[in-house]
Parts: sequence; structure tokens; C-alpha cells
Amino acid sequence: TLICSKGQQQIYRDAGVPDPQVLHSAYEDDRFYKLEGKDLETAQSEYPFDIVFCGNNYGFYPDSAFRDQCARALQEKYGTRFGLFGRYWEKSGIRADGILDYYDQIKAYNASKVVISINHFNGDDVEEYFSDRPVIGMGCGKLVINKYVKGLERYFEDGKNIVFFETTEEMIEKIDYALANEEESEKIGIAARQIASEHTF
Repeated sequence: TLICSKGQQQIYRDAGVPDPQVLHSAYEDDRFYKLEGKDLETAQSEYPFDIVFCGNNYGFYPDSAFRDQCARALQEKYGTRFGLFGRYWEKSGIRADGILDYYDQIKAYNASKVVISINHFNGDDVEEYFSDRPVIGMGCGKLVINKYVKGLERYFEDGKNIVFFETTEEMIEKIDYALANEEESEKIGIAARQIASEHTF
């Protein structure tokens, strides 16, 4: 049995699964990569956002409220500089900019300066969990600001190839810093592409 976080192993063992193994999320590096030239210009014209988050607002997962809170704070702080893509945001009175085809994330992320990653699950019970969102953003060569989950430092280095945050306020602070220090953000994006190559299939 394959599961996507170390924190779930004991839960599965307690449920009678004898030897659950962890297989972390990965991404398709032939579908998500750094755009250049006219491809990048086209993406920037279609997705004129400095900050992008792609994710749905289902509302019933353990950290759905936190994802909602972050999206609301991003929209209030950055207005039209923030691009939000996904389903069901209208339930929370939050404006979404559309629903992206999965593979169109390459354009939205490449056009941005910062990619935001917030899971539905962030507690210690999902130690080492990450979705494909951060590695897709990293594979596109972007600075990813990711909600910290216990154990992620075993795979990514905060401030070197990713940036972690714990609270909504810290997320905003780190976005502001990234936007004000674009050269540093670009260096993190370059390092992110390198580490993302370890998470492909």
C-alpha cells in the first residue's frame, strides 16, 4: 500500500495494513517547465498576475478554513495582482479568476513572480506531506511560498529552494519580501528547478 505522507503510516498500520510505504507527490517535467521567449510572453498576457494560487475550495477538509483565510487575505492585500484559480470559491464570497485545465498551470505559474501552495491537510498527522502543487511551481522555476508541514525540511531548504510560512500574516510578509527582492526570488526559483528534478515521474 502506497501513501503520500509519513505521518499516515501508523494510522494505516493501526487499521491493519501491514507495511504501508510512502510515495511522495511528483510532477511531469515534460509538461511543467520554465517558459521562455514568445511562450512566456503569451503566458504573461493571458495571466497578468504577480501571485498565483491554484486550488479548489471544497470546504470540508481539516484545513479548508485556513486555505479560505489565506485566499481572502491575498485578495484583500493584492487585489488584481493576485490570481486565484479553482472551483467553489464563490461559496466563501471570494472572487476566482477562473478554472484552469490542469496542464495550463504551466502558463499561470510561469507568468507569476510567486506561487502560493496551501494544502487541505497541514497537521503533524500528515508529516512530510506535500501535493504536486509545490513541485510543479518549482519545476517552472518559480519561487514557491508553501505552508509548512512537519518534515518538509528533509526534502526542501527554506530560503534556498522554497519558502515556508506558518500563519497568514507570515505568508503576506514573505510575499512582500519576495516582490521587493526579485533578484533573490529568482535565485530561489533557479534552485527550486534543480530540487524539483528529484520529484518527477
